Amino acid sequence: MDDGTWLNCADLRPFTKDPFGPCTLGMNGDIALYVTDEEDPQGNVMINAAIRHETEGVRITYIPAVRIRRISMRHVAANPAQAAVVAEPELAPAPVASE
Repeated sequence: MDDGTWLNCADLRPFTKDPFGPCTLGMNGDIALYVTDEEDPQGNVMINAAIRHETEGVRITYIPAVRIRRISMRHVAANPAQAAVVAEPELAPAPVASE
């Protein structure tokens, strides 16, 4: 976020059947997600243990686009056994300068 805080959802899978799906990416750059933990600019992590509440439901956090500086996502295959191995591309040698 713009203050250096990271809002994380460690695993979206537990939230796939909740309202709004596991997260929502807005067309103007905003995002709503189930925040499982927060990391402040000093690296202190706070676990949000009360995302689910028996009577009040699940808590989703809305972050307006103006507060977001970067989004980082990881994707894993639905069936890891079928995941394709992706090799790093080889870098072409740098052109040699001539005089």
